[in-house]
Amino acid sequence: MKILKLSLVLALLITSANIAYTQIGVRAGVNIATQSLDDDDTDLSSIIGLNLGVTYEHALSYRLSIQPELHFIQKGTKLDIDNIFGSGEFTTTLNYIELAVMGKYTITDIGDDGGLYLSVTPHLGLGLSGRYKVEFEGESETEDVDFDDDGLNRMDFGVGFGLGASFGNIYIDVRYNLGLANVSDDADFTIYNRGILVGVGYKF
Repeated sequence: MKILKLSLVLALLITSANIAYTQIGVRAGVNIATQSLDDDDTDLSSIIGLNLGVTYEHALSYRLSIQPELHFIQKGTKLDIDNIFGSGEFTTTLNYIELAVMGKYTITDIGDDGGLYLSVTPHLGLGLSGRYKVEFEGESETEDVDFDDDGLNRMDFGVGFGLGASFGNIYIDVRYNLGLANVSDDADFTIYNRGILVGVGYKF
């Protein structure tokens, strides 16, 4: 009977420890997105895309943790048009579902229940849909993106580098996402996604 009671106590302690070191959360923010082309003469600028996700943080030690994440994220770029016929913009917005795994290291504490941390986040994305928008001399036209017909690879992957701060259950972070996959299906033309993610999260 004593052994059974001791086993129950140990089980409760282990369960409590696991609960204390794992947290489910949500994150919302924006992606200041652009793309890198192999043509340096192309005048590209950024777009503001949506970034929503769910997270699951598991602590490996007091300062080190891993955080799998599932995101909806918008990527793309804006091409400025300026020629003898007029000026305008050509905007590409691409919608991805993205799986990421953040490695997080807390470099210093903030108060009793917060901290400043650095992060590295490999990510793998799948293109779902998108939109092209042309605005020229007061006229506007949109068209849906077709990854297959438009010569775009659906798969995207890369790595993010971030800095964040937590305050209890709330945190804010900034990440730079470096795309490493050529999302162009044309062997003679390369397109890489880039982005600065700014987000606010809450852990339950």
